[in-house]
Amino acid sequence: MTADQRVEGFKELLKKEPQSIQLLQIAPSSRADVDEYQKYKEDMENAINHVNNDHGTDEWRPIHYTNSSFSQAALARLYREAHVGVVTPLRDGMNLVAREYVAAQDPKDPGVLVLSKFAGPAEDFNEEEALLGKKSQTLFQERPTCRLRSVSSAGDP
Repeated sequence: MTADQRVEGFKELLKKEPQSIQLLQIAPSSRADVDEYQKYKEDMENAINHVNNDHGTDEWRPIHYTNSSFSQAALARLYREAHVGVVTPLRDGMNLVAREYVAAQDPKDPGVLVLSKFAGPAEDFNEEEALLGKKSQTLFQERPTCRLRSVSSAGDP
C-alpha cells in the first residue's frame, strides 16, 4: 500500500465516520534532489491538504503530516501513544519501524500493529493475523476480517 492509497482509504473512512480517527504521517525528507521523490512529495502533500480541507475544521485536522526528523525518544513517545501502527511498504522494508512500534508499547494498554505482508516483520505473523496482502487492499476501505494480535504478543509462539 502506498502512502497515497493510505490517504485515499483514510478519506473513505472519514466519509463514513467523520472525525472518528486521526492519522500522523511521518515522512522525513530523503533524496530531495531526485525529481521523482520531489514530485511524489508534492502529490502527497496535495492529497493530504485536500482531505484536511474537506474533512477538517478550524480546530481539528484528520491528517498530520510532517517531513521533520524526530529523535528516538520522541518517536518512542509517538509510537506509545498510537492506538494503531501501520507499516505498509510495497517491498520488504521498514523492519525497524515495526519493531520500534512494538517495543514502545505500554503492556497495560498496547496498540495494534498492522503490517503489509511485504514488510520484513510480517514473517513473524501468520495469515490469520493482520497482514494486508492484496496490492489493491487498503486498511481503511477493507477492514481485515482476521484477528489482530496485540503487539505485546508479537513474535511470541
